[in-house]
Amino acid sequence: MHVLPVLTEFLNTHPGVIGRALFVDRLTNIVDEGIDVAVRIGHLADSALSAVRVGTVRRVVLGSPAYLARATSPRAPADLTGHRIIATTNAWARLSSRNSRA
Repeated sequence: MHVLPVLTEFLNTHPGVIGRALFVDRLTNIVDEGIDVAVRIGHLADSALSAVRVGTVRRVVLGSPAYLARATSPRAPADLTGHRIIATTNAWARLSSRNSRA
């Protein structure tokens, strides 16, 4: 939604450039994978890489109306303890694995 339109416009402006997009939900080593430019969501760990903030991301928690009618609606990440989570990403790794469902 955000990256692909910019990449497409860049490639249209520079037809001699070959572009490939890799969209993954994991930390990658951009040097080992031959990536020249990366857009990452999250903090940049201490490294030889440099970063420029281009935006912010807001986390959301979604639940079906039926589930939320039975359970208390979470207002903060800590409120998720005890909820049945059916999908999660590394961003929520702090939560106990007993609450995660693949």
